[in-house]
Amino acid sequence: MKYFNILIGMAAIVIFSSCSGPERQVKKLFKRINAQEISSASKYIWPEDHAKLYVFNKRFLEKNPLTTFEIVETEEKEVAGQTKVLAEVRVLNGSAQLLAYFDSLQILDKDVIKIEFEQKTANETDYYTFPFNWDDTPMPSELKLGVIRTKELNLRSGTGTNFPVVSTAKENEQLLIDPNFENENWRRGFLISDDKPVQACYFSSQFSETKTISFFTLGYFESFSLIVLCLLGVLVCLVFLVLAVVGVGTGGIALLIIIPLIFGPLFFLYQLLENFFFEVFLINLPY
Repeated sequence: MKYFNILIGMAAIVIFSSCSGPERQVKKLFKRINAQEISSASKYIWPEDHAKLYVFNKRFLEKNPLTTFEIVETEEKEVAGQTKVLAEVRVLNGSAQLLAYFDSLQILDKDVIKIEFEQKTANETDYYTFPFNWDDTPMPSELKLGVIRTKELNLRSGTGTNFPVVSTAKENEQLLIDPNFENENWRRGFLISDDKPVQACYFSSQFSETKTISFFTLGYFESFSLIVLCLLGVLVCLVFLVLAVVGVGTGGIALLIIIPLIFGPLFFLYQLLENFFFEVFLINLPY
């Protein structure tokens, strides 16, 4: 029994330690992208490259859900003390625009792209650069989001109401903008379409505000081990059971108050399970 426990412990160590290798992290990235879980994919990407991921999704993936990336081969290398992952990835059901974009980056060979990911570390967490720039468009290297704060706002071809309206934006709509555009009254934005080139537009800064491009990722999964996550899951189950017992015992009013509280722990527990299965077995549960 003693040796059996030792073997189980060693197996657990091997499983948990193999969940975050560079090549495996790149596989996780593409598997999340294939499932259109862009926010979840972002937690593997260097935060300063989130704008690249955002633009890539907007331009080529959002309206083409059948696009799939199939990893053919990966190779981990140390170059001047820097960990890099070289990957050959087959592009399936990619649009003509996407293939033309990869060709412009000179990384396309028939239906296979050859890309290089560089590992970067911050707060004891490893991230990987996102190598898909937008050199084929007029967009600057730094981008933010402009959030519309009026019912409807005209997007014009220049900085003035005398310029033609090229499109309109609704309240709470988010547009990519150039944060370094120097004009007190106007913002310079970019319209992205899957069948047209990226188009510059201008809109009032009075009826909009700016925000940094970021994705919603659960910090628990970036800093806690899977063992800790399992313990948290057990704790959530216990809380759920206590709330259920108390709700039944105190009558209908208490039950009505407690029922909404149940969905929070259940959702949290499901996310723990979803991340556990994905990180260990690369299994995508419905997200």
